[in-house]
Amino acid sequence: MSVILTWPLWQVRSGDATLPNLPVFDSALVDRFQISFGETLLITLAVAIVWPRIGATMHCVALAAAIGFDQMRIQPEFISLAVLILGTVGDRRLILLARCHLISLWFWAGLHKLLSPEYLQTTGLDLVLGLLPGVTSSQAMILGIGTAAIEMCLGLAAVFPRTRRVVPKAAALLHGMVLLTLFARGWNSAVWPWNLALGAAGFGFFMNWNEPLWPALWTVDSPIDSAEDRQPVISRLNPIRQFAWQAIVILWMAYPALFYLNLCDGYLAWCVYSANVPDAVIYEDDSTDGERLFDSAYRALNVPFSPATRLFEQHFRRRGQVGQRLEIDDPRPLSRWLGQSKRSMQFPEPPAEVQH
Repeated sequence: MSVILTWPLWQVRSGDATLPNLPVFDSALVDRFQISFGETLLITLAVAIVWPRIGATMHCVALAAAIGFDQMRIQPEFISLAVLILGTVGDRRLILLARCHLISLWFWAGLHKLLSPEYLQTTGLDLVLGLLPGVTSSQAMILGIGTAAIEMCLGLAAVFPRTRRVVPKAAALLHGMVLLTLFARGWNSAVWPWNLALGAAGFGFFMNWNEPLWPALWTVDSPIDSAEDRQPVISRLNPIRQFAWQAIVILWMAYPALFYLNLCDGYLAWCVYSANVPDAVIYEDDSTDGERLFDSAYRALNVPFSPATRLFEQHFRRRGQVGQRLEIDDPRPLSRWLGQSKRSMQFPEPPAEVQH
């Protein structure tokens, strides 16, 4: 459903399109091979219903290829849903990765909000007031902070067997509230199916999981084929492979911290509604009123502009016009420390022989 709700995102946007495709390899040669991916993604999802393992693999490959041809498709809902689909194929390692993905998503999404001054002062209040317009600003601020704290605590609770029992109902409640808020405001319909899936995933992945997380890192050697196979089985992996697997899982949960080192895109680090990601505005000549790329992407594609400085600049190089100016604001602490929190990019003047 999310693919259908964002159909223009998966098409070839060339020519005079306001928001062109932004491929990983920015060249005219890549542009010649651009194809539409909407139909392909829908077909892979249909295959996953009949043949889960084949369809899930096809879907992930197709999604990776689609992102390679257009980094605007780096949207948290599509990446998260692909991971959850992989977790349904019955392989213990993939199930564990899906569980760890949810733990990481909840924890970091909540922490990013609590570390974001704009969320604490503006975005959190706005989201609460969209659902509860009768509360005061101070009450909305407290509720916004409380929601972020609950989200982070949900990720922590999912780690430990004793607290994990609350995760299914808490996840359903949390994402149900988010969905109601978005419904009430008629906003961001692309993530409505994602929130439904996350609420259901709390039951599907945590309801009957009673094993401690750390031992689970070496009891995932075979697929689940029978009721007997559902019991923990000590893996026969050699020590080197076992250590490598444990390192992969730990990195899988911890890599969003790289966002604060400017080494990971905001949406890949699960910065959702946290308002701590880079933002960009395009100004005409010396005008003080510009247009946010965030808003222009919503109007054209029903998703926000993927918030990465390199993508803002790539877009401006492709669609900027003479006299326009791109202003980038990166609120991350490292960017401020390096003196890179404010960047400006002027579109170059045309060659002298074609000036009028």
